[in-house]
Parts: sequence; structure tokens; C-alpha cells
Amino acid sequence: MKTLKYIGLSLLSLIAIFVLFGLFQNKEVSVSRSIVINAPMNTVFDQFNDLEKRLQWSPWETLDSTMLPVLGEVTKGSGASYSWTSENQGEGTIKYSEVVENQLIQSELYFGSPEDEPAQGLMIFSSVGDGVKVTWEVHMDMGNNPIMRIVGRYMDEMVGETFELGLNAVKEICENLPSELPPNYDDVNIQLMDIESKPYIGLMDSSSMEEMSEKIEMGFEALASYFQANNLVTDEFIRITYHLYEPPTKIVFEPLFVLASEVSVNDERLYMGTTYGGKVITATHKGPYENSLHVWDAMDHYIEVNGLTVIGSPWEEYENTKKTESDPEKLITHIYMPVN
Repeated sequence: MKTLKYIGLSLLSLIAIFVLFGLFQNKEVSVSRSIVINAPMNTVFDQFNDLEKRLQWSPWETLDSTMLPVLGEVTKGSGASYSWTSENQGEGTIKYSEVVENQLIQSELYFGSPEDEPAQGLMIFSSVGDGVKVTWEVHMDMGNNPIMRIVGRYMDEMVGETFELGLNAVKEICENLPSELPPNYDDVNIQLMDIESKPYIGLMDSSSMEEMSEKIEMGFEALASYFQANNLVTDEFIRITYHLYEPPTKIVFEPLFVLASEVSVNDERLYMGTTYGGKVITATHKGPYENSLHVWDAMDHYIEVNGLTVIGSPWEEYENTKKTESDPEKLITHIYMPVN
């Protein structure tokens, strides 16, 4: 009986030591791995942002043949998600809670019950030299369970190796893809994004290429006078939408000012409309307006190589104008094309 008593006391002591060891481990656990990928930012970011592409290289699916992923209704950007079931790792869900184009993707990871506190995932993208540095992180609260805290002690080693597998897989994919733009377009940074529709007051006009600058200036002057007389404030940069472009003889264009909310219009030259809302590609041109053709050509090429289709009238937004900026090299024009 004494032997059993000693064995029992020893087991209790071991359990107590185990519990104390666990409770002294960190409750908050973080894992982080980085890699530099020598490819355009758009190419790299898209591999992470598009869940259909992400599942092609995801290390967990590669390592676990029993894992069955199911994509959610949204597969790109904020709100994108997928769930999985696995004989070896149970079930879970990942959801993108915040996405900033070409900068970061923040996600929530649920393991088992969706009522449990999610782990926080983060992917950070930054330009470095001719490539992109990608940092993949996860932050977890292991709670007060000593066993989970002990697991957390080894989380960096376990999860970190898997992160490295995934990052190396993305690097191989991106660096072996054809360049989105040929070398002569490398200076054009093109982004794919979604924008909201807003009300505007505009003025439709047409002219030859020779007369266009003068007529556009007259259109903006008419809009500015109307806004000033009616105490209206534009909600964004001033804009020109191009509805028909057949130089040098005919160009149909629409100078407009965007508003935060609809108003009534009492000038027969002007009218209220609604801007396009949906998917666009956009790029920024810095310098004289007449030198922007290079950017338009790069955007046309981007559309072609990415299998996109232009579905509406493109437009330009002017961060400054010749009236506010005397140096033509400092003029900033944002170009947009609606696509699907």
C-alpha cells in the first residue's frame, strides 16, 4: 500500500509540475515569417488576395490529403472566406476581415466552433528593390488551459515551418509567371479595385481634338460657377468621363463634380447623374497631360494579359490642375477603366 501511495503522490506531483509549467508559459503567441519575391506587386498580392489562387499553393492542403476546402460566396478582398474539414485537423474557417490593395490582408481564423475566439492572421506587403517583401503572421490567445499554453510554446516551430513552405511556393509561382507588363511599362503601377457609385453634376459636350482643351476648361468653369452660386462642395477630385474617343475629329466627354448626396439642378446646361460603381483598374500619371498616353497603353495591355473586359466609359480625375499648379511636371492625373 505504501508503494501505491508513493506512486500516487509522485503522479500528483508530476501533474502539479506540469500544470505550473503550463501556466508560466505565455498566453499570447505570435508566429511570423517573411520572404522577398522578385515579381510585380500586383502579381504577388493577387496570389494571397484571390482565395482560388491561394488554395493552389496553401501548405495545409498540400500536407493533408484529407483536407477538403469549400470557398465562400466572396473569394477576393474584404469578406472573402473559405472553410475546411479534415480527418486529421478537424474543421475551421478563414475570413478576410480587412484588405488594403497591395498593402495588407487581415484575417480571422476559426478552429472548430465559430463562437470561439478567432486567431488573427496578417499578411503585410511592401516594395523592396525589384521585388516584394511578404510578411505572414498569426497571433493567438492560448487561454488559461496549461496544455494549450504548452502547445503555444512550440507554435513558432510548428506553424513557422508551414508558413515557410507556403511562402516558398508562392515565390516559385510568381517568379515563373509571365510579367504582367513588358519592361517598357514597368514604371506604371496598375491596381485592381472596387469603387462605390456616387451622385454628380455634369455637363456633356463634344469637340475635335484641337478644340477639346478649351471646351473642357469652359465646362469646368461652368460647373465651378454653379457650385459656388449654390454653396455646393465636390466630394472628390474633379473628373472627366470619355464616352466616345475618335480623334482627331470627334470626342464626346463629360466634365463633372462628384457630390456626397443628391441635389436638385436648376441650370439647363447641367444635370444630375450617378457615377459608375464596381470593379476598375486604375493608374496614376505624373506630368503633362499630353504625356499620359503611355499609361493608357499600359492599362490596355494589363486588361489584355489578365483576361479583363472594359465595360463602360473610362475617366480621369485631376488631383491638381494648370490653374493650381504652374509646373507641368507636378500635375497628377488618376486614370480609371471599369472592367469585369
